[in-house]
Amino acid sequence: MKKMLIPVVVLISTILLTACNVEDPDLLEPIEPPHETQADYQSEDNENVGELTTLAPGDWTVGVDLPAGRYVFTGTGIGIIRVSRGSINPVSENFGGIMGVSSVTTYLIDGDEIEISGIRNATFTPVIDRELSNQLSAGDWTVGLDIEPGRYNVTAPDGSGNFSVRRGNETITNEILNQTQHIIRVQLEDGDTIWIGGLNTVDFTPR
Repeated sequence: MKKMLIPVVVLISTILLTACNVEDPDLLEPIEPPHETQADYQSEDNENVGELTTLAPGDWTVGVDLPAGRYVFTGTGIGIIRVSRGSINPVSENFGGIMGVSSVTTYLIDGDEIEISGIRNATFTPVIDRELSNQLSAGDWTVGLDIEPGRYNVTAPDGSGNFSVRRGNETITNEILNQTQHIIRVQLEDGDTIWIGGLNTVDFTPR
């Protein structure tokens, strides 16, 4: 009976890792951030005020099912929220569970297609006031509106995801951020766009 212990443990571990889709953080590659589709819309003068909206699983269109604007997305249960804009996906996040985020903050523009699957419902809460903070979460953020310009050490207390910074048309930082890659050093300038994917919390420590 003791001889069967190791194979059984290995088999169970393999099943759990496969089911959870857990990957070695050191083997992950950063994906190209979707900043270029946000640039014109992130002007402070061009922000629409959205409307608190709760949507069930299914396909929805911004401008038809909810107005354009900057929103915080949250979901009830475990599933996926994906936003399609032409050929790219500004948002494609798992919600809930071990690997999922609890919220995403981003812009929705007319014509965006929203796909909600798995979760019981998704709530889109409009962002009315923006406050400067040294702690950000999944979504896109503008230096000068959401965080002060400056030099920072960037860390994630848990999880693994993407961290990128875009300046104009150039991506100046695009890294996997996790406990292994535990510090990313950045110089943020006014107007830079920060994109965070797959992480609930990212800390910015001035240096």
